[in-house]
Amino acid sequence: MDAIMKEELREGIRESRKTLEGYRWFGSQVQEALDALDEIERFVDDPKPEDKPRIAGMVREMRGRLGPYSGFVRVLMEILTKLEAWLEQQP
Repeated sequence: MDAIMKEELREGIRESRKTLEGYRWFGSQVQEALDALDEIERFVDDPKPEDKPRIAGMVREMRGRLGPYSGFVRVLMEILTKLEAWLEQQP
């Protein structure tokens, strides 16, 4: 089950990255989000308990920042919601 969820998360992160790439002209915040997605994906691949609080904070911060733009980055918002639920289950 966890392997299926991890693959779903990875696919969602990749799709979100593609979406954000189209908004690079928007500014440095887009690059910051892309960098955060890279870190989050590394955590999904190899979750370390000591990294969980930092990653959970990144996910919460991204959701907060992207809230006003949720209509443009719907897939990203959905994957962030799934990531939050998945993170709650991690030790």
